[in-house]
Amino acid sequence: MFRVAERYLVPLTLSALPALCLAVVVAGLVQPACFDWVERSVSAMAALDAEHRYLTTAAMAGSGVVHLIAALGLTAAAVSGRVLLAAAGFFLLLAAGFPLPAGGAWSIAHAVFAGLAAVALAAWPAVAGRCHPFAAPAGPAVALVLFALLGWYLTEVAVGGALGGFAERAALTAEFVWLAVVVRAQARTRVPPAPLPPPIPLPLPLPLPLQTGTTMNVRTPAATAPERGR
Repeated sequence: MFRVAERYLVPLTLSALPALCLAVVVAGLVQPACFDWVERSVSAMAALDAEHRYLTTAAMAGSGVVHLIAALGLTAAAVSGRVLLAAAGFFLLLAAGFPLPAGGAWSIAHAVFAGLAAVALAAWPAVAGRCHPFAAPAGPAVALVLFALLGWYLTEVAVGGALGGFAERAALTAEFVWLAVVVRAQARTRVPPAPLPPPIPLPLPLPLPLQTGTTMNVRTPAATAPERGR
């Protein structure tokens, strides 16, 4: 399973992530004129009363599937980073399955799943380990940037700012870009296979011990020469 995911990881990720971003953009364009995508979140476009909500729901669920496949295929990353990436994909699927209700009401389940996905997406670069020579030192810095964008979004939501939707889209775009960079970096890095261990020498067979009181009758060539002439 891991080898299959790794084989299709690069084309799937590099093609699916831009397509998912495009789906979110198109979903914002087909909303009514009163919808402000700079202020409203992506989840609002997947609410039960949203116009063409299937576009945003499909993009959210597709993003979860892509992150699950990336967690399987990023074999050069540390296990802790891959677990966080898989958890983010799983929570994205749950967030897509529990949309916001109609009328702009609040959903605790959607908020919990979307929040856990956001935290996992921001944290996984810090513990992903060595996927590429530049990924190890850049990972913690990227995680700080992602957490800063996430904090910006939460601040906008808390104070009722007008840039909440823009902050959320900026955080998602940064996470998608970093995932694509790590996937591409692993594909371009060829890790040589581990050398085979040296062969284990087989023990030589030991001579059978002679029994006590027996002698071996060894006939030398000099003693057997006259017998051949007879």
